[in-house]
Order: sequence, then C-alpha cells, then structure tokens
Amino acid sequence: MDSLETPPAPKDPPKKWAFELALANFAALDNGTPALRIVLQVTAQPGAGMELWLTRDADNHTIARWSGGSTSIYEGAVCFQLTTADKTEALPLTPGKYSVTVDFLDPSTGLVVSRKSQVTSFTPHSTLPPPGPNSTLFSVAYACPRGN
Repeated sequence: MDSLETPPAPKDPPKKWAFELALANFAALDNGTPALRIVLQVTAQPGAGMELWLTRDADNHTIARWSGGSTSIYEGAVCFQLTTADKTEALPLTPGKYSVTVDFLDPSTGLVVSRKSQVTSFTPHSTLPPPGPNSTLFSVAYACPRGN
C-alpha cells in the first residue's frame, strides 16, 4: 500500500498475446464494501504474473499495488474487484482523478504487456485511517456480480 514504486509505462503485447484494459471503476461488492472493479479482455500465454497499480493522477503517486498468480493459456474476459475500504481502514483516496495500470511480467524476460486507463465513477470518500502493515485491503480478488 501507498508505495514509492511507480507502474511501468504502457507496452504493446507481443505475438500470441492480446490485452485490453476495458474498464476500471470505483464500485462496491455485493455486500456494499467499496471496491475497485477491473474488466480485462485477454489472450495470454503461460508463465507471466499479473500486477495492478492504482495511482493518483495529480502526482502519479502509487496508492496501492496488487499482484496475481501466473498465467496459463487463456482467451476471454476477466472481471474482478479489489476492496478499497473495510470497517476499520481505507485506502487514502482524496478527491481527484485516478488511473489503473495492469501489466503482465515474465520472470525470465520481464515486462510482457502493460495498459493504463482512467478510473471512472466518483472517488469514494472515507474518514477511516489508512491501511496498516498487515492489512488485507486490496489483496483479495473478488468475482464481479453476474452480468458485469
């Protein structure tokens, strides 16, 4: 959370890969918990890990970073959500614009592909403190509601 690292610059996919970051918006889980919803269209090859970066546009500051598992051969849509607040803490989201960068990294060759998109919808506001060192915010990927 709240990292000094910055996401990689956008990079087009190599042959046998295709990648579109179709949607990034502030939403809520079915139980009302604030979340960031991500929709991707992907053609992937085995062995790359996925990363997601949430950055504040005003200063390009990384608010949160998430890492997923290793890819397999896949072609299709992916929709998932990451919580941005719970009952005791919240990501430090201030009014303004935010971007999401999603990339795939191959452990032996490096960056495979990277896409950046503006986060749509209104930025959620919270008076809760920022996440602590053992926080589970922005760490578990939840499925999107049916039809999304």
